[in-house]
Amino acid sequence: MIRRSMLPFIFICIATFVLVAWYARVTWLQLGNPAIITGYSLLAIMLLLGFFNIRKRLSMVPVGSASLWLAFHVAAGLLAIAMFWLHTGTLWPTGSYEQVLAILFYLVSLTGIFGYIILRSLPRRLTQTGIEVIYERIPAELGEIREKVEALALECAPSK
Repeated sequence: MIRRSMLPFIFICIATFVLVAWYARVTWLQLGNPAIITGYSLLAIMLLLGFFNIRKRLSMVPVGSASLWLAFHVAAGLLAIAMFWLHTGTLWPTGSYEQVLAILFYLVSLTGIFGYIILRSLPRRLTQTGIEVIYERIPAELGEIREKVEALALECAPSK
């Protein structure tokens, strides 16, 4: 399910992760706090992920294609998950406050993964019907289907 447009972003995200992990390790060896580096990196990634929502709302501004933004969003989302694990040092933290934050982070991540799966599978299923479905025509199509069903129901109803 990896698209060709995602490959540059995936390589950039892998390089970013390696760089941050290396710098965090160097900081730890110098008796510093690597959580500061990984935490601020995770915050920056999450802010970058938020720009996708802004881009969707401002679709009239020409700042790249939507598919390019989606590819960036998917790659950065995977980077955020990896950075979260690097930051916490484990899959499941021990403190109750940290566990609540982890649950929220995992829920947001799971909804993103689920949304991407839906985004990749539903358009294919819609084209399997053989009918092109245009979003703006859906209310009219539903109205036509409703009228046909009502007509069939009236035909089946016994007449007095």
